[in-house]
Amino acid sequence: MASDELNIFKRPKLDNPRLLLGFSGWMDGGNVSTGTIECLIDKLSAEKFAEIEPDAFYIYNFPGSMEITALFRP
Repeated sequence: MASDELNIFKRPKLDNPRLLLGFSGWMDGGNVSTGTIECLIDKLSAEKFAEIEPDAFYIYNFPGSMEITALFRP
């Protein structure tokens, strides 16, 4: 991953770290994915220390039918 796609604001000391992802958009029915992340941020008083710029990871122009294209969507 290119360094311009990863923005690190500060480097916290991590003990037994875990990564949890919540995807927005069409796969976030009822805000289950993003709502879970928001709930955990609130309950754990989590602070953002980095972020990934997503544009380089999207396929905007994929040839073929929608059925085939949907197989490759995130």
